[in-house]
Amino acid sequence: MINLQNISYIHLSKDLLFRDINLTVNNHDKIALIGNNGIGKSTLLKIIARELQP
Repeated sequence: MINLQNISYIHLSKDLLFRDINLTVNNHDKIALIGNNGIGKSTLLKIIARELQP
């Protein structure tokens, strides 16, 4: 299970990517992250993988 609560992230360029987002993914759930380039999809995955600190 993945559970994120009240996650915010400001990029090095000082751009706010997320403000107080919540996400719960249960075991065996299938999700897709879609959106334009630079919107924060990879950043969110890096936060989940603990490569970045929110």
